[in-house]
Amino acid sequence: MNQLRSVWFTEGDTGIVVGDQGTILRTTDGGESWLPQDSGVSETLLNVSFSDPSNGTAVGQLGTIIRTTDGGQTWVREESGTNQDLYGVSVPETNTGNAVGAFGTILRVRATTQGPTCGQR
Repeated sequence: MNQLRSVWFTEGDTGIVVGDQGTILRTTDGGESWLPQDSGVSETLLNVSFSDPSNGTAVGQLGTIIRTTDGGQTWVREESGTNQDLYGVSVPETNTGNAVGAFGTILRVRATTQGPTCGQR
């Protein structure tokens, strides 16, 4: 079993866990059972955050950023512009947030009508 790194409950009984080797697990019954989801990445995911029950972002090793718009059932990789490990992410609004990582890395994370983009501060 891979080590798990972060958990976020989007509402009531629905939650997401992220961890080593791109692991994502999803529960809809308050954690009684956890089903694996395809993250599309092999890097360790270190943190996850949701702005609402549908929109979430996970970050991890080597600048990995992935996003979901369907509550964590499917995930899409974003280009982060860095290869530094990202340890934390906060997305208080559906389309805008920040990720932080090694060596003072701070990224502004935005999802646009053309797709997600990232930029360093």
